[in-house]
Amino acid sequence: RTRDRQIESLTALKWVVKYAAKLQASGNKLMLVDVEKETFEKLASCGALDELGRENVFVSQPTIHASIEEAMAAAESWIAEPKPEGPTDQADHVTS
Repeated sequence: RTRDRQIESLTALKWVVKYAAKLQASGNKLMLVDVEKETFEKLASCGALDELGRENVFVSQPTIHASIEEAMAAAESWIAEPKPEGPTDQADHVTS
């Protein structure tokens, strides 16, 4: 479970990037929501933001739930996009 977790170490950062890649390989997506500005800058400076995709990282905003609503809209849009047909590897399917 990754909810309410902070990315404070290099190990955690590597884990998040690997987890995102695993989800992507199985046709899923990881979105980080309510990310503090300092964490966002850390992701950008080490290249992890490029690997995660800027469109999948939502910085916390002064308005309560604003980044969550922004992420929900992006997720709904992504879900509505046509996906390539073909078998998916259910063994790699990860839920949280």
